[in-house]
Amino acid sequence: MIVKDINWCRQNIEPLLDGFEVKYKVFADGDFGDLERIDFNSKEIGGSVRLWSSGVLEIDLVDYISGESLMNILLWPEEDSEKEQKLKELVEQLASRRTRKCSR
Repeated sequence: MIVKDINWCRQNIEPLLDGFEVKYKVFADGDFGDLERIDFNSKEIGGSVRLWSSGVLEIDLVDYISGESLMNILLWPEEDSEKEQKLKELVEQLASRRTRKCSR
């Protein structure tokens, strides 16, 4: 699983975002090239995934209740295996919070 564009987020992250406000944004000529970004927010948790055309990946995830930063990751183009691991962690974090919310 190498993330190439925002479609990966639409297929793998967005299904976990029931109850979130989700926004997709595209920016040309950013710090690391063109940027595709997904922002997701709920009352309890929020974050973003940023994908640059140069291959840079940034992930942020914040627990709004505790104020804790759960993920704050910046990975370079050559760090594909770490990108895979961190995206799996993001999916697991979102899935576990969804499970907890459903079981309340």
